[in-house]
Amino acid sequence: MNVSLSNILFVLVVFQLLFLSLFLFTQEKGKRISNVLLGCFFLTISLNLLDVFLFRTGAYSSYPWLAGWGNSLPLLFGPLIYFYTQSVLNKNFAITSKSWKHFLPFIVIFSLSEFSNQNNPGKDFIECASAAFPCISIYYFYVDIYPVLIVHTCFIAIGFFL
Repeated sequence: MNVSLSNILFVLVVFQLLFLSLFLFTQEKGKRISNVLLGCFFLTISLNLLDVFLFRTGAYSSYPWLAGWGNSLPLLFGPLIYFYTQSVLNKNFAITSKSWKHFLPFIVIFSLSEFSNQNNPGKDFIECASAAFPCISIYYFYVDIYPVLIVHTCFIAIGFFL
């Protein structure tokens, strides 16, 4: 592994997010569901960054079937932030059985990705899926742009309340 400033920052950010999510999971004060949802959001970001870090450092070259497990994690950002916001704004908020439909895109894409990866080790999900579904490349455009939009929305929301 190459020790560079970007790699050090990746590791620091991942550990800070993991620590913060662990803290939120164990926090007893405040609304428990809000803490859990925010902890899940930070955990999802840290796992996504960990996947990017392992890919950038070449850790997946020895184990190609593990590569890309975090590609669909950004699909969880939106629902987790939405539910967190609802839990903060509504006193009687609860995740119902109808609420789980927001996680359906993640479940479908993650399942397809893992199924494709297990059946075609060494090939990227985009290569396998693009042959069957040409619109898959559009999905990756939105997955790359989606986290950026979420971060900007969070900064706008935080600025609105400050």
